[in-house]
Amino acid sequence: MNNRRTLITGIAGFVLILTGALIWLAFPPGKKIKAGPGFNKGDVFCATGSGQVKRFSPTGALLQTLDSGSGSTETTGMAFNCDGDLISTQFTTSSVFRFNIEGVLLGPFGSGYDLRPESVVIDGFENVYIGQADGSRTIRKFNSAGTFITTISPPVGNPRGTDWLDIAGDQKTLFYTSEGHEIRRFDLSTNTPLTNFNTVPFPGGTNPGGRPIVAYALRLLRAGGVLVANTQNILRLDAAGNVVQTYDVSGEDDWFALNLDPDGTTFWSGNLITGQVYRFNISTGAVVSNFDAGTRIGGLAVFGEITLATGSDLEVTKVDAPDPVLTCGDITYTIKLTNKGPCPARSTELNDAVPPNTTFRSMTPPAGWTCTTPAVGGTGNVNCKKATPLGDGEMAIF
Repeated sequence: MNNRRTLITGIAGFVLILTGALIWLAFPPGKKIKAGPGFNKGDVFCATGSGQVKRFSPTGALLQTLDSGSGSTETTGMAFNCDGDLISTQFTTSSVFRFNIEGVLLGPFGSGYDLRPESVVIDGFENVYIGQADGSRTIRKFNSAGTFITTISPPVGNPRGTDWLDIAGDQKTLFYTSEGHEIRRFDLSTNTPLTNFNTVPFPGGTNPGGRPIVAYALRLLRAGGVLVANTQNILRLDAAGNVVQTYDVSGEDDWFALNLDPDGTTFWSGNLITGQVYRFNISTGAVVSNFDAGTRIGGLAVFGEITLATGSDLEVTKVDAPDPVLTCGDITYTIKLTNKGPCPARSTELNDAVPPNTTFRSMTPPAGWTCTTPAVGGTGNVNCKKATPLGDGEMAIF
């Protein structure tokens, strides 16, 4: 989310007519958030094989089993589009399926996969990229409806192809792993390879189970840097590509799946073999919680998950009048919020504190917003919420 605020200052006086509030999003936009039936913010989706994905609550309660009917021994990568649909890869049957926000199977998504589609990422224009681990080892790009657009062929290593993907907020820099010891990069706008992201190769060797230690799922961080599941542990790299933190749990040596939680401070990772799912604090590395998915995990997604490539660009301007204001005079603030897309902004919340040396007078929210305010003549915070999404291109004036 990019919040650009123009704030004209010069407040002086003791009486305030507040007609707006600084706007911020309670969690990253671009994913449909709703209560009741259907997917809810923070739900954890585990690709558990047999053509299935299991939906858990953040506390590990099994809520729903989504079945593609493909019978795929392995199910792997997943992503949510702007409508909240889940797109799920069926690794061993070389197919991809889509479920709506209620978990109802909508049918196959895309076509032409040659061998083992593994990961899914969606860009800011709602195009869908499917990485293939084997066969041509290329990426197939589709529009939001599943119509094929083009094939992308970045360089890959051994033994796999375009294994796990993510796209930067610039909409052109692709980050990907090939079950090797590096995070590769590719410029989608020019179709040219870029230098590897990590400054030195990750450690190799084998884990206690004899399986190769290689890089699997990754996710770009909004603060800069990357998280990557590197089999025996999970690594955090800073914006310069240096490993700055390691996450692990004793006895868990097959970290494979990974995704970010909507709270912006934690992430989830799943063990391919044991089926254990853990939630880590990004800053401290502490385990926040964990649960047992009951079977091996080939992929993990979180509803409302943070991705740099998707979301809603909210532009906010705030002006005051008169400026300057006389002592004991009234000052009026007007705020204009515009969603510049590409996704609807959901669960939008406004918060603003009555400025120092002023008191609250009145506020008129636009249609569709509900607000709580201080008492007339009082101080404190104004809080407003919109129950329905703020659509692409929609504007609200306070």
